[in-house]
Amino acid sequence: MNASEQTPEVVTIDNPRRFFNRELSWLGFNLRVLEEARDPAHPLLERLRFLSISGNNLDEFFMVRVAGLVGQIREGVVETSEDGRTAAEQLVLVREKAQALMAEQDIRWQQLRGELAKNGIVIVEPEELNAADQEFLNHRFLEQILPVVTPIAIPFPSS
Repeated sequence: MNASEQTPEVVTIDNPRRFFNRELSWLGFNLRVLEEARDPAHPLLERLRFLSISGNNLDEFFMVRVAGLVGQIREGVVETSEDGRTAAEQLVLVREKAQALMAEQDIRWQQLRGELAKNGIVIVEPEELNAADQEFLNHRFLEQILPVVTPIAIPFPSS
């Protein structure tokens, strides 16, 4: 029997393979968000925004979903996910897919950074700044940015 004559696998109702893994599906979604950063039909700054969204999503994914898997492993939870995987098995697959996603993010960033430079938006590394630039930025930060991002305590009247 050759490959074209193989009978397709029948997935029964009690087979966990009928489910998508929640974590892996989420990473797939985030890859689709990142793919928008590659699409030249979108304006340059929109593509940069898609890259940023992908990065923020991945940060949150690690803080919440991956932390949950690690917690399950630490606590010795033996329950499997709907698709029949243990937390440890999911974590191995998540690491694999997340590494590929981060590599793609890096590629997109380098590509977009080059396009930004061609359009007059240059990202400067700290070591590229001279003393006058550093002084200007320090002053600007202390005078205009820090006051806006610093929480303000508002006293409540006591009753």
